[in-house]
Amino acid sequence: MVFETKDSGKRETYDSGMVRDVRDGKTRYDLVDRTMLKRWAELMGRGADKYGDDNWRLANSDAELKRFKESAFRHFMQWLEGETDEDHAAAVFFNIAAAEYVLQKTPLFYVYKATDSVVPEFSPGNIYPISTNHFLFAGPVHSSDRQQVEGC
Repeated sequence: MVFETKDSGKRETYDSGMVRDVRDGKTRYDLVDRTMLKRWAELMGRGADKYGDDNWRLANSDAELKRFKESAFRHFMQWLEGETDEDHAAAVFFNIAAAEYVLQKTPLFYVYKATDSVVPEFSPGNIYPISTNHFLFAGPVHSSDRQQVEGC
């Protein structure tokens, strides 16, 4: 694998004379609270002890996605109410991250330029006309494909 160094073409010069590419558009991990990340990692460790390493990554269904969402909301409400029997804030982080993970790896159904909700009873991989200039693409569409498909 050959790596390249990305270059925005813009520069930032420091008093010392050092020159760097600008930070514009780059992910700012330095702004994330490390204490909260530590609490999340600790929760993940307790979960691994209880269920096994990466057990949550086995989730791949709507039922599991729904369960992550339900748990995220329940823990959010418990956090909002000030309950301290568990680390509810870290549990919210986990459940939202797990739900997003399931969304990224499972087949999805997208309706483009259509405002009506459509029940996904279609064969995956096919395009169905809804009306003139409106169509339904029935998954699977994974996160790496979304931009290409949405740009159609």
